[in-house]
Amino acid sequence: MFFPNAAAVLGGRAEEDKKETDFLICSNGKWGLLEVMGEAFHPSATAIKDHDRARLFKDYGLVVIEFYDATRCYNQPEVVVDDFLRRLQQSQP
Repeated sequence: MFFPNAAAVLGGRAEEDKKETDFLICSNGKWGLLEVMGEAFHPSATAIKDHDRARLFKDYGLVVIEFYDATRCYNQPEVVVDDFLRRLQQSQP
């Protein structure tokens, strides 16, 4: 099961409390985030903000967060998804 562009509200109702993910994924009861990194989506200028957001999700117990290059996602989507799901399944419950 996956949710593209899932939005979560963490800790409040203000707009700045809204955190969007590229893909929120659940597989065999384990949840994780798959993030697509590239200039069109997450430019290097926002890298710190992206990692701060990842740490916030980890604070709420969502610890499997993987970042993949956008070009690789477009050219090899099956490889990216298989890699992500393997990492998700290897994670601790």
